[in-house]
Amino acid sequence: MTLKIDFGESDFAPEETPKAAGGTELMQKWLFSRIDPELKNYFQWVASRKRKLEDKPRLFWAHDLAQDPEVAFLKEHKNMLDFEKIIFVSNWQQYQYGVYLGVPYDHGVVIQHAIEPIPEHDKPKDKISCVYMSTPHRGLEVLLGAWNISKKTINLKKFNQQN
Repeated sequence: MTLKIDFGESDFAPEETPKAAGGTELMQKWLFSRIDPELKNYFQWVASRKRKLEDKPRLFWAHDLAQDPEVAFLKEHKNMLDFEKIIFVSNWQQYQYGVYLGVPYDHGVVIQHAIEPIPEHDKPKDKISCVYMSTPHRGLEVLLGAWNISKKTINLKKFNQQN
């Protein structure tokens, strides 16, 4: 099995795709539902993708690895200063941005992952659900290969139990 991923440039930032419901969008909805609307509107919140900058104070909310091409622009100190703060989703991520991109510690702040837990519910007994919580270039191809091996192993066990 081969997974082909298009890493081409997108003209859209997450905040410009209102029907999207990935991790970035879910965290943004969670945060915006909890902060003062005046604060929300005072800043331009740039979530992961620097595209169109507005003429107002900006916050860059990083959701990518420090080695991701999307954040390479932060290596240039002047580009980093386009933002009042860089918001990180973990202390580890903030450290990585310092090491790889030179983002000073005091130019960042950490807001832990902000996704609501899944409510308790009865789970089906006849199927297994798998949720991939990252971007494809962070191991999806490995996961798909492992999934195929697991599937073959399960089918082999079922076959052996029947014979």
